[in-house]
Amino acid sequence: MKRLIASISLLVLAVVFCVWEHFTLKTTTEYFSSEIYQIKELYNDNEIDAAIEKNNYLVESWKDKHAIFSTFIDHEPLKEIETSLEAMKVNLENDEFGDFSVELQKTISRLEDLNSTEMAFFKSSSGNFSFSMIFSFLAILHVLQWTFLNFPPFSVFL
Repeated sequence: MKRLIASISLLVLAVVFCVWEHFTLKTTTEYFSSEIYQIKELYNDNEIDAAIEKNNYLVESWKDKHAIFSTFIDHEPLKEIETSLEAMKVNLENDEFGDFSVELQKTISRLEDLNSTEMAFFKSSSGNFSFSMIFSFLAILHVLQWTFLNFPPFSVFL
């Protein structure tokens, strides 16, 4: 009975983690997208110093989020976003509006791609599971298999 309670508790924890991941990623990508648009507005209003300062803050904030997200998301898309934010910073400092606009759009696009790729499981039944979701479900199945190893009908399906 203790094994059953332990496995149910682990299942609940895994589901809570997946929901937390979904919520955190969604709110973070929305926040960064809105902040990036604010940087563009600051640049359009010729407030270059404020735009550079806000971009520097975003780069540091993204590095903090990158450390958290890298525990459950592939590192490559996270690094691409960080690289785009750094490129935006350089373009702002050099007053290269064309390159800045391109990097801004690339960053927004990468944030949207990250959100849609990782959240495909929650959005539709298209069969596009994110890496973190597959890992979570494999971990759940492994724990359930370990827990219910003594029940032949259940272990046959695992």
